[in-house]
Amino acid sequence: MYQTSVLYAEATCENGLPIPIVCKWFRVRGNRTYQIEEISSNIYQLNAEDIGCMIKVEATTINAEEGEGQAFG
Repeated sequence: MYQTSVLYAEATCENGLPIPIVCKWFRVRGNRTYQIEEISSNIYQLNAEDIGCMIKVEATTINAEEGEGQAFG
């Protein structure tokens, strides 16, 4: 038996509508940070490599007309 988790990043504007984003996901092990190159969507499914790590996401808006900036979590 095993358990898996999915991380989800989202952005919304003041009226609650979603803002399209592109994400960079990172695996933090100790004091080193490694980008998880193979994924840029807003959804990340944890796997065995993530055991003992912290996962970090950097979200950037796709279209500057809909919002501008970056968020980290």
